[in-house]
Amino acid sequence: MQAGLREFLKVLEENGELLVIDKTVNPLHVSALIAESKQAIWMKHVDGYDMSVVGGLVRDPQKVALALNCKPEEIPLRLRDAMRNPIEPVLVQKAPLKEVIIHEPDVDLTLLPQIMQHEKDGGPFIGSGIQFAKHEVWGPDAGIYRHMFRTKNEMNIDFNSPYDIRLYYSEAQEKGKPLEMAVAIGNHPIELMAAALSLAT
Repeated sequence: MQAGLREFLKVLEENGELLVIDKTVNPLHVSALIAESKQAIWMKHVDGYDMSVVGGLVRDPQKVALALNCKPEEIPLRLRDAMRNPIEPVLVQKAPLKEVIIHEPDVDLTLLPQIMQHEKDGGPFIGSGIQFAKHEVWGPDAGIYRHMFRTKNEMNIDFNSPYDIRLYYSEAQEKGKPLEMAVAIGNHPIELMAAALSLAT
């Protein structure tokens, strides 16, 4: 496995599986460009924003296989082996995600590219953020839930679907407490797949 998303993008490019767009892209065109490209796509410049956008990273078995360092036909075996032999997370003091820390009074979600995903959506979404929450009895939860922008420091999340996060949120609401959670954006495909899997414990 590559160390992270940056390294995975290099692997995609080396294997002809990445389309790099250097010209400035209108944010309203991002979803259409991703949907129409057979390659994963990296838009380096999105009009009005200081960060790039990538998409289509797990579009097909070839890209998933590159993420897992295996052949496409070996993907089910690799996933089965990973589920049977989980590894403990390693906590670190320094990581790229800690290079820039913005504290609550200065949080501004409008700095993230505002991407419309579907014609009838109520607003722009973050579609591939991994949500992390924990519960003192039920343990940790990771999942992928669409996050819709509301204001510069508010997002909506779908808590109606029958997933663990709904239980966490419902209990917190009954107790009158906020549900503490984090959202990670820019993840390696292995992390995306792990968060999307629903497994019995």
